[in-house]
Amino acid sequence: MAGSSWYPMVLLLLLALAVPLLLSRVRRWRIPVVVGELFAGMIFGRTGFGIIPETRILAFLSLFGLSYLMFLSGLELDLGLFLGAGKVGKRRAWVALSIYLGVLLLSLGATQLLSALGMHTQPIVGFIIGSTALTVTVPVLKERGVLQTAFGQSVLATAVLLDFLSMLLVTVDIGIRSGTAPRLMLGLALFALAAVLLRFAPSLRRLWQRAESEAAQVGVRGAFALIVLFLALSQLIGIQAVLGSFLAGVIAAAIAGQESDQLRTTLDGIGYGFFIPVFFILVGAGLNMRLFLAQPSSMLLALALFVLASAASLLPGLLLRFVMPWRAATSGAFLLTTRLTVTIAGATVAEQAHAISQGTMTAIVLMSIATSLVWPAIAQRFMPHAAAKRHGVIVRGGSAWSALAAAHLRERGERVVWLGEPAEAPPGVEGAKVEVNLERSLRMAGAEQAAALLALGEDPAENAALCRIAHTAFAVPRVVALAPPEESESLAQEGIGCFAPDRAPVLVLEAMARAPLVLEMLSGGVAGAQVASLHVHSPQTAGRTLAQLALPRELLIIGLERAGQRIVPRGATRLELGDDLTALGPQELIERLARQIGDEQMAAKSDAGTARTPDLA
Repeated sequence: MAGSSWYPMVLLLLLALAVPLLLSRVRRWRIPVVVGELFAGMIFGRTGFGIIPETRILAFLSLFGLSYLMFLSGLELDLGLFLGAGKVGKRRAWVALSIYLGVLLLSLGATQLLSALGMHTQPIVGFIIGSTALTVTVPVLKERGVLQTAFGQSVLATAVLLDFLSMLLVTVDIGIRSGTAPRLMLGLALFALAAVLLRFAPSLRRLWQRAESEAAQVGVRGAFALIVLFLALSQLIGIQAVLGSFLAGVIAAAIAGQESDQLRTTLDGIGYGFFIPVFFILVGAGLNMRLFLAQPSSMLLALALFVLASAASLLPGLLLRFVMPWRAATSGAFLLTTRLTVTIAGATVAEQAHAISQGTMTAIVLMSIATSLVWPAIAQRFMPHAAAKRHGVIVRGGSAWSALAAAHLRERGERVVWLGEPAEAPPGVEGAKVEVNLERSLRMAGAEQAAALLALGEDPAENAALCRIAHTAFAVPRVVALAPPEESESLAQEGIGCFAPDRAPVLVLEAMARAPLVLEMLSGGVAGAQVASLHVHSPQTAGRTLAQLALPRELLIIGLERAGQRIVPRGATRLELGDDLTALGPQELIERLARQIGDEQMAAKSDAGTARTPDLA
């Protein structure tokens, strides 16, 4: 008997291990792991062999897995996407809110249409299908290397807002149905506590950093303390636990600050390694597909939900056009049309509260699976290219600075495209004309593959417009505009570097006084010196400090960028996978460092006599 009590757990863990192993054999189909876990549950649950039992321990693990999933969704919410990016953040917030209102209205209209057709769907179904799929969106953006671009951040901000507001409305709807509407007012106390903790997040972060160590794992302990605290308060108040878990994730992200990526990696490993797979396998085990398939109306409902829910997200998603050009907006809209984890979580909560039937929940699950298989593949056809695969610099001609920059970069072995009158291009530089449609002009100049854009034309407004389009539509990682100094702050908020000719001589004089060696190397006074951007790909290098790399004195690391954050490199700075290093030194030393950190692409380019575009921004 004692041995048999471990049987359900052993079976679930074996299934959780087998699913990703099997899916790795069919990568061509790009099936999300969550979908595989659902199917595994169906095969071994009520639909198939029926060997996954219903026990109290599994019920607890399912509940905690659901709560942990919502916690990780909250952890993805970076308030800086809306509050810390100036005008860009405000514009992004308004577009995201407008998209959600459009999705909500169309989703509610879809439920009314289905009810009129005799399918008896409740408004809560509209709230549920108004969500999206962060567990699909984030990996796709990371895989394409565009998560930290303006495009990726706008899509991420919209997806997070859709998921949060959808779960909030589901919670309110269930509270009203269950007669606990007065208790929902007490939910304001939960939000008040969250606001207080967010207010003191910097102080809590300093306390955490002082106590942090690899053995203590204070961040992980604090995360679980927040989850349990908000779960307990949610139960005490009488509102849905998923809302409390989501708020706990938001607070944890705010407290972690710039360290949230490292904390998220650890918590993701715990969640997606155990709790969340158990939840989805048990969701699949609880579905009775035999009964569902025996009812043609249920299959018709699943098909109708797929069509209507997709349209309800795709059309408002095109409002992303207000923060990016059409091609990128189309990609974002298709990505936002995907549904999976949060949608299934909402359907599970609603079914447990008897707000929807088992058949409706099954239809929502099938609809979510279908969208996760179809729309991400289409979204990637319109998506900008990753920074790691880029090369070359586009220079907007029209000023003395543009000719000097193009000629100098060409002498350094860079591929340069002159955007302007081809006759004015320096010798050996390709030319592309500027058209009225700036997006088309950039595409003709090769912006989809360019590593940088120097907009050095005579018109500051056109320079800024070119940089915005290049940054958002084509995800060009480095864009610089010739503009007056007073515009530098506003341009920086949009991820655009500002080159102000009036300030350039002063900065050069300052560099001559404070860092003459660096200036001499940059200006070509040291033979063979060059600037190159390197990417950390080697697991053996990750975790080591710059001092431990034992770099030669002639090789300088002058910049480090991590997850969109620029860090001043020091000897004690510890490297992580995906870091971008800006190195200054002789070519042979840069080649050696590239091989050391696993940047084979850079090493190959260096062998061919070229270097990746320097960090001109």
